[in-house]
Amino acid sequence: GGGAPAPPSSSDDLAARHAGTVKSLREDVAALLSSTSGGGDGSAEADGRLASSVLNLASLKSLQRLLAHASSSRSDASRSRREEAEERSLVLEAAVYERRHLR
Repeated sequence: GGGAPAPPSSSDDLAARHAGTVKSLREDVAALLSSTSGGGDGSAEADGRLASSVLNLASLKSLQRLLAHASSSRSDASRSRREEAEERSLVLEAAVYERRHLR
């Protein structure tokens, strides 16, 4: 099944949903390929697999965007923490220098 993914609770949840969607899409495509190579007649099952594939592709696209956003957010937070640590390190160095050399 497909559909638009709900807002994730964590990036692990997103990754698990992404993996499940990819697996489902592969199964649908494999079934479609086997039905067409076997002289498929456009059965209702093939139509259902095709619809499922389209929904899974849409869901996959949405999950990819959510994963990219989550990755970007983590990267921004990490950069912010590094900058803050650098600022504190500079303040500490200045205090140590002042204590050793200016008093």
